Amino acid sequence: MDNYNDPWDKIRWHNEERFSIDEVEFHLVSWGSQKKKTTENSFVLVKDPSFAKSMARICAPLTPKNIIEFGLYHGASLVLLDKIFTPDSIIGIDERQEHPALSQYRKGSSAHSVIEPYCGVKQEHTDKVIQILESHFPTKNVDLIIDDYNHLYEPTKAAFLTSFPYLESGGIYIIEDWGWAHWPGEFQKKELFPGTPLSKLVFELLILQIVIPNVI
Repeated sequence: MDNYNDPWDKIRWHNEERFSIDEVEFHLVSWGSQKKKTTENSFVLVKDPSFAKSMARICAPLTPKNIIEFGLYHGASLVLLDKIFTPDSIIGIDERQEHPALSQYRKGSSAHSVIEPYCGVKQEHTDKVIQILESHFPTKNVDLIIDDYNHLYEPTKAAFLTSFPYLESGGIYIIEDWGWAHWPGEFQKKELFPGTPLSKLVFELLILQIVIPNVI
């Protein structure tokens, strides 16, 4: 078995838009790019090529064993987290139905961890989210939480207030794409994410850090 000092070294890049880990391929797509289909052991991941370096830098202090992710799309990120970190438990929450390729992966022999997608659940449905988290993490021992759901202010804040108490001291909470309201190009031409910019939540968390430094 290969030993990796950095778990992200497991990635084998084939080109700027495709990489693999073991038998699973990942195809990167970005906003406005040509759509691709997820199939068995071939997953579409809505990221740009720089994401691996960013995630490796952010997660460097951790070898997470318990992970929560809001927003699944086709399930590529759950599979990637399983391949990279080989954790004990990964919980996914999304209002979409589970993609067949994710179901095949998590029920097959390739999965390292227990992957549980909760579909048909909105991140702002606080009571349901708490029920899910309590059933899996009653001791509040989550190492990593990733919010890649709908990038809207109110639902993202609701998910944060609900799930942050389950994060262990020293754990990492990632809010993806929080700067969409300030990005150039098509983000300024189309109302891709209506409502209050998600950056408002980031500023609120910065102020919280100033007021109570040992919380975040």
